Amino acid sequence: MKLTGSLYRSMALSGAALLNNKMEEINNLNVFPVPDGDTGINMSLTMSTVGQAVEGKGVGATADKIAGLMLRSARGNSGAILSLFFRGFAKALKDVNEAEADKVVESLKLNH
Repeated sequence: MKLTGSLYRSMALSGAALLNNKMEEINNLNVFPVPDGDTGINMSLTMSTVGQAVEGKGVGATADKIAGLMLRSARGNSGAILSLFFRGFAKALKDVNEAEADKVVESLKLNH
């Protein structure tokens, strides 16, 4: 199975939905230095724009579009950090139309 732009967009949408569903749980995880209670909200808002990415492009172009949308909509430190993770993944997949599993793993390793 290859990671295509359409599949990557679907995965990002699923991740955004899961973040939205688990928002309160994630809010409760952040207790240092103070329990500000907005980590899940900020991450969910940051990912809320991924649906605007157009289907049918290669995985590299789709990843770049999603990362750009997330960066522009990043909320708080947690949203900014999340968007940078997606930016690093997009950079590693630049100009890739479809990615085999080994390319995805390599891209994730580069993103640390």
